[in-house]
Amino acid sequence: MTQLSCLVVKERPLPIPAFVQAVLHILSAFAEITDFRNQPIADEIETLVDRFIDLKKDSQDTSRLENHIDQLVYQLYDLTSEVSGVVEASEQN
Repeated sequence: MTQLSCLVVKERPLPIPAFVQAVLHILSAFAEITDFRNQPIADEIETLVDRFIDLKKDSQDTSRLENHIDQLVYQLYDLTSEVSGVVEASEQN
């Protein structure tokens, strides 16, 4: 399990769903964003992840936010619909 396999909120780990782990696994091949034109997308993802953590602290539904983050990650790394489909399918398993 990687360092990114859970988020820590107030010293309590929050499990990351399998589909997020799959995305992180795919993206682990990319050390850094080298195309700075994508920086605004990366910044938006960072902001949304902070919001995600805040919502999870309050046990609120984050499914729409998670989907939005997923779409931005696919866009950030120019993942094809085939690759994003594999990630989406892994969520259902």
